[in-house]
Amino acid sequence: FAPPPPFTNQDEGVLGRALSAPLSILWDITYACNLRCPHCLTGSGKAAADELNREEALAILERLSQMRIFSITFCGWEPVLCPHLFEVIQAAVSRGMEVNLDTNGLLVNEKLADKLAAVGITAVQVSLDGTEETHDSFRGRKGSFAAAVRTVRLMVSRGFRVSVAPVLTSVTHQDLEYVVNLAADLGASGLKPSLFLPTGRGREHDQG
Repeated sequence: FAPPPPFTNQDEGVLGRALSAPLSILWDITYACNLRCPHCLTGSGKAAADELNREEALAILERLSQMRIFSITFCGWEPVLCPHLFEVIQAAVSRGMEVNLDTNGLLVNEKLADKLAAVGITAVQVSLDGTEETHDSFRGRKGSFAAAVRTVRLMVSRGFRVSVAPVLTSVTHQDLEYVVNLAADLGASGLKPSLFLPTGRGREHDQG
């Protein structure tokens, strides 16, 4: 096949205007977390002393809106621990943004799921790394697998688009087929595996 034609000045001008800002962003809205996972990119667990307060977060959101960001995914390391998360979500939705949430699932119950639906969350990503034994060992807490599975079921029942998100390591990759089948059985609409990165707490567990 023939190679594509080279960009012209006109092409670059159009693309430059079209991509003057990201289409979507990931927002680590807090470093607070209820787990101490060995692969954590930042080694987080406690909220940082200089995290954005409510007013600062809303001001940042307004700037993102002016940039015409299409979608935001709130991460953290457990975003539902952010005290002003729902106010920021509501502000984003009111500005026409698609809003997604990444969670480990431990703190999600029916009341929280209903609240997420009410504020306009579009999709949810739940961490799920393998069998119960693998997941609980990897996440460092017994019962975390059961909580993640419960959260996927709960979110699916509320009509969210739910993705299951395993982190692939030399151990967890052996359970990938199991996770794929489990995600399908639970009614999840997507699978978003990610690779282990030796940063943050992950540096302490890097096997090269």
